[in-house]
Amino acid sequence: MKAKLINYILALFGVSSCYTVCMYGTPMAVFETEVEVTDMDGKPIQGIRVVQEPMYKDNEGNWKTEAGGYDNDTTFTDASGKAMLSTRAFSFGNDYTRLNVYFDDVDGEANGGEFESAQISNLESPDVIKKGDGAWNNGTYGAEVKMKLKKKK
Repeated sequence: MKAKLINYILALFGVSSCYTVCMYGTPMAVFETEVEVTDMDGKPIQGIRVVQEPMYKDNEGNWKTEAGGYDNDTTFTDASGKAMLSTRAFSFGNDYTRLNVYFDDVDGEANGGEFESAQISNLESPDVIKKGDGAWNNGTYGAEVKMKLKKKK
């Protein structure tokens, strides 16, 4: 009786004891890529700019990059030629997300000479590191990329 009275009073003020969860948004995932960049002899190269660009499959099955470079991650390799990238991107499951990874020498002759730019296109969905919550968080995916760059002539 007391509970009914409280519910009635709350209802007068627009408060309900029942609620519905309404979710609005797009499934997202985190993509982490460990990168190692060396020259053709296997020596690490410091100062290489590395950009990770998420891609997604549209309704027609075509691979597209995120509009406006959404959440691309950019970093530079350290003295050991390594870098870590982390990007949040749209995700509709492991089969629907790929990455482009770009490598550019932006420091000229420093750090061992000038190197040609390179890229990895359509890097297929990385391994699952952490599962998502089953709602809008599709988890964390990871990949390791090793790139050998040629010196410019």
